[in-house]
Amino acid sequence: MVDSGITDTLAHVADPLFDKDRAEVVRRAQMAGVSAIIGVSTTLEDARKNLTLAEEFSILKPAAGLYPGYPDLDQAAAMALFIRSNRSRLAAIGEVGLDYWLAKEEPERELQRRIFNIFVDLSLELNLPLNVHSRSAGRRFF
Repeated sequence: MVDSGITDTLAHVADPLFDKDRAEVVRRAQMAGVSAIIGVSTTLEDARKNLTLAEEFSILKPAAGLYPGYPDLDQAAAMALFIRSNRSRLAAIGEVGLDYWLAKEEPERELQRRIFNIFVDLSLELNLPLNVHSRSAGRRFF
């Protein structure tokens, strides 16, 4: 195995598409020199699965976040509680951000910004890095 210290910073390893060959995918990543995989989540279900998978694969560093395609304050609050409750087991908060390709109207965009700000504040509070998604929101994002 090559020891290059490569980190995959955004992998959806909890995705059901990997259920049949996840172990083989992880093995191939290790053989290619990947030493860590940040497993991001898009939902609370993904976040829970990432924690379970991290127990099985030491290379996996779990993250928890709510993808901007789920603009729901209740889901964001549940995710924030999950993140606080599992802070010691998480490597990052993510995948979170803004996606104006999905949110076409200003009220939808404002809701995405409110939710994103929840996770930015949580990142600062818990000293966890953010794994960010930004699409078609360039200037507003920065």
